[in-house]
This record gives sequence, structure tokens and C-alpha cells, in this order.
Amino acid sequence: MIKKDYLNKTIDNQDKRKAKLEVTEKGKVIIQKLKPIIQRNREIALNSVSSKEVEQLYKTLKKITKNCNS
Repeated sequence: MIKKDYLNKTIDNQDKRKAKLEVTEKGKVIIQKLKPIIQRNREIALNSVSSKEVEQLYKTLKKITKNCNS
């Protein structure tokens, strides 16, 4: 994705193991084009999952993300 100019990668000056990825303008255009496809796939995937289950899933994923960023 970096080679195709969808993302920019910046290495952290203090910790060379860390890198920051940012979506480029070209990447943002692709994201906008893909949004309807992503939305449809999400609807299909969550078809038999209740809204309560989806809410719990998002809460759990948020915790996992927070743990990874700590």
C-alpha cells in the first residue's frame, strides 16, 4: 500500500521500531469508492448478530485496541 501511494510511513525518531502510517489523498479516494462495498459486506457478516452482540463486540475490540496502544 505504501508502494502504491495509498499510505505514508514515518519512522519514530526516538524508537526506530515504531512507525506511523497515514492514509494519503490517493488512499482516501479509494476508501470512499470502497465504502459501499464495505458496508454491504458488514451487513452480510452481521446479518444474524443482534445489535446487543454488536455493541459488546465493539466494546471488546475497543479494550483490545487500548491495550495494544499502551
